[in-house]
Amino acid sequence: LMWKYIHGDQKAIDTVKRMADLGIFSESAYQTEFDFMFEDKAINEYASFIDKNMPEILKNGVKAGSSLWKKIDDGMSHFYQGSDTIWKTSGFLQEVERYKGRDMSQVEAEKAAAERIKDTYPTYNRVSAFVDILKRNPFFSDFPSFAWEQARTSYHQAKYIKQDFAQGYKADAIRGVANYAFG
Repeated sequence: LMWKYIHGDQKAIDTVKRMADLGIFSESAYQTEFDFMFEDKAINEYASFIDKNMPEILKNGVKAGSSLWKKIDDGMSHFYQGSDTIWKTSGFLQEVERYKGRDMSQVEAEKAAAERIKDTYPTYNRVSAFVDILKRNPFFSDFPSFAWEQARTSYHQAKYIKQDFAQGYKADAIRGVANYAFG
C-alpha cells in the first residue's frame, strides 16, 4: 500500500487519507519523549554550561557532539515513526478484511478496524495526564508512556478476545489469544 501511495496510485492515496481521517496515525513514544528530553532548550542549556566550565579546545568538540546527537535523535524518531506507521497500516488492512468477512460494509469495516487498531496498538498521545507528568521526571521512570501503553493495549486485547468469543467469532478470538500471548 505505501509503495503504491508513494508512486501516486489513487486508490492507495484514498486509503491512506481515510486512515488518517480515522486517526490511525499518531505520535510515537520516541517522538514525544525524546523530543522533550532533547529539545533545543536542553541542548542550549548544555552548551551554556560548557561555555562556562570547559577549556576552549574542548568546547568545540562537545558542541559538535551535541549537534550530531540531535541529528541522530531526529533520524531515529523519524525511523520509529515510519516503522510504527507501516505496522499500523498492515494491521488496519488486515482488520478491514476480517470485519468485511463479518458482513460489514467497507465504511463500517474501516471504522471498526480503526478503533481496534487504536485500542490494540501503542498510541502514545492517549496517555493520561498523570503519565504526561511522570515522563517529565527522569528520576521516577524511564519512558512511562511505554508502560502505560502496554497496560492499555493489553486490556483492550483481552476485551476484544472476549467480545469475539461472545459474538461467535472463535477463530478471531483464538488468533487474538495467540497475539496476546506471543506478541
